[in-house]
Amino acid sequence: MSLEEYFAFEEKSRRKHEFVNGAVYAMAGGSLTHNRIALNIAGALNGAARGSGCQVFIADVKLKIGDERVYYPDVMVTCDPSDNNELYVTRPCVLVEVLSPTTQRTDRTEKLEKYLEIPGLRLYAMVSPYRRQIEAYERVNDRWGFKTLNEGGSLEIPCLAASLSLDEVYQGIAI
Repeated sequence: MSLEEYFAFEEKSRRKHEFVNGAVYAMAGGSLTHNRIALNIAGALNGAARGSGCQVFIADVKLKIGDERVYYPDVMVTCDPSDNNELYVTRPCVLVEVLSPTTQRTDRTEKLEKYLEIPGLRLYAMVSPYRRQIEAYERVNDRWGFKTLNEGGSLEIPCLAASLSLDEVYQGIAI
């Protein structure tokens, strides 16, 4: 399937699908915990984005990477004013995936590889819905570093001049 065929197909579909090198993959629904975590993150980042010119998107907005891939990240932030296509985002500065048994392998391998190639991306975070843990890749001076939060602490969100704490991510969630 071509990228154009995918967009036409996706517009008419009742389910969401990701697009990888011409193949289309149906997305499964997430758990309540998955959804609460994504909403906590999006809510905190949306508050930080107010008045900044940045936009925060959640799960229903596509990320297009070249002409080969289209994903639906759980949370995305873009601050690039030229990133104004109505169908997708191409220049995020933050990407967040909430892990699940069916997606964590892809999130940790295929998506990790492709996400870290996005020129303006500053942070890719993978969040566990099973324990208080965030694994994050952070770009500083064109080099990627890795850190894990599991006792406390926070992630710096440089494109929003803000931070996101472990407590904010897991607020109201008993793990």
